[in-house]
Amino acid sequence: MDRQKVLGYAGLLADNLEKKGDIKFAERIRGIISNNRQAVASLDSLGSKPVDSESHLDIVDVTYPNVAIDDLVLDKSVRKVVEDFNAGYEKREELMRAGIKGFNTLLLYGPPGCGKTSVARLIASQMELPLVVARLDTLVSSLLGSTAKNIRRVFEYASRMKCVLLLDEFDAIAKMRDDRNELGELKRVVNGLLQEMDMFSEESVLIAATNHHEMLDPAVWRRFGVVYRLGEPDAETVSVLLKRFLNGSGDDEVYEKKNVTRLSRALVGCSHSGIETIVQNALKESVLSGKDKVGYCDLLKSAYIFLNHKFDDNGFIVFLLNNKVPTRTIFGKFDYPVRKVREISKSLRTEGKEVEDGT
Repeated sequence: MDRQKVLGYAGLLADNLEKKGDIKFAERIRGIISNNRQAVASLDSLGSKPVDSESHLDIVDVTYPNVAIDDLVLDKSVRKVVEDFNAGYEKREELMRAGIKGFNTLLLYGPPGCGKTSVARLIASQMELPLVVARLDTLVSSLLGSTAKNIRRVFEYASRMKCVLLLDEFDAIAKMRDDRNELGELKRVVNGLLQEMDMFSEESVLIAATNHHEMLDPAVWRRFGVVYRLGEPDAETVSVLLKRFLNGSGDDEVYEKKNVTRLSRALVGCSHSGIETIVQNALKESVLSGKDKVGYCDLLKSAYIFLNHKFDDNGFIVFLLNNKVPTRTIFGKFDYPVRKVREISKSLRTEGKEVEDGT
């Protein structure tokens, strides 16, 4: 389908509606047309992507995200950061007149899988701007001097039209310049990066994301108006994530308030993506076992393996008991010897821990 023809027909419809007196609906249609034309113009202007001279591969990817804030599970503090950052960009002219800088630069750091890229996509979507993502696999070149040139190409490309530029794995190009294991090339790369950041258009947005903030050069931090750490979700957020990832695939026991609370506490410290992996593995195991629904113990087993990177019978029994699974359920469901389970249960009681016998 020709997108421009569709927009043209929509314009004719708006004209006809206006003639018939439905001015409000006509204005709504024209607003939609305007937004779509801006989107097409943005993508067209960003059409010719820069390439690495060594590999001849693109050094950026361009998308036009469509993400609603409710599509993501974000705690209140993250939502506030996104709202405030977007508000600052919307009122950039007022801020510039007041001599305020840094309203269009955001540094996100924290452990892997906690939503840094998702937040960048959300911001681009809410601003209705293209998201330009630098590809580190081609941006960082083995040719002397090429990495700095690639960085310049990326910034020049992102300056053609208003957009959100995302530099993911930022530490790869913004390392401390006193790193003794690096050659002089690193200093040239960081110096070039700092110059490009200083000249970056205030009409666009720069977002950098890293899992290793401790490796960043001190001068880089000063270039960002907003710096925020995205950490692992708290128990309340874990609870929401569990229900969302299960999507109705859990049995009645899973959704009991006490079990949701226990699971949430057991998974505090896991990232968003880690929790999704735990649920996905439990769902896969259930399908392979011919079960219709995922049970509470199924999720605990998946969580234990994910958290410990191995499976140990004694450790798993302790994990189940600590999460209030009755001893009868343990030796019944997992076919462990009754004596073994009761001995471990007795040992935990000796340590002053509460254990449910279920007998």
